[in-house]
Amino acid sequence: MSSSIGFEANTAIWTVINFVILLVLVHRFALPSFYKMVDESEDKRNALLIELDQKIQESDRLIAEYREKVASAEKSATDIVAKAQKEAEELRRQEVQKLIQEKQQILSGVQGEISSERMKAIDDVKAHAADLIVSATTKILKREVADAGHMDIIRADIAEFESSFRS
Repeated sequence: MSSSIGFEANTAIWTVINFVILLVLVHRFALPSFYKMVDESEDKRNALLIELDQKIQESDRLIAEYREKVASAEKSATDIVAKAQKEAEELRRQEVQKLIQEKQQILSGVQGEISSERMKAIDDVKAHAADLIVSATTKILKREVADAGHMDIIRADIAEFESSFRS
């Protein structure tokens, strides 16, 4: 044996042989399982990326679908509000028309009552005038006086007629 620091060919050869055997063993046994593990890891990563991409596409589709539903709901709400406003306006118009008709009925009823009362008053005046005329005629016939006396009786009856309307 030579010195401890020196180069020994025998040891170097055995070291190279051990190294080659180690490489062959690592290549034969360790590397395939390592490569398999790396391949499986890459496959899992690719599968996860594909799944993630699918989920992103699905979420984009759902977002678009929800946006459409929200837009549809907003349009429906707008349509409902517009319809309710139209119905409210129609109800208001109907109520106004109904009130106008009621007013016209009340007015025609009042006008009918006024006309009836007017006719009654005219009939009363005619009856009273007839009574006064009959009374004056009776008084004239009862008195046998001159024409001047007749005029006094007629004037008195006319005054009585006018005073009866003032009371």
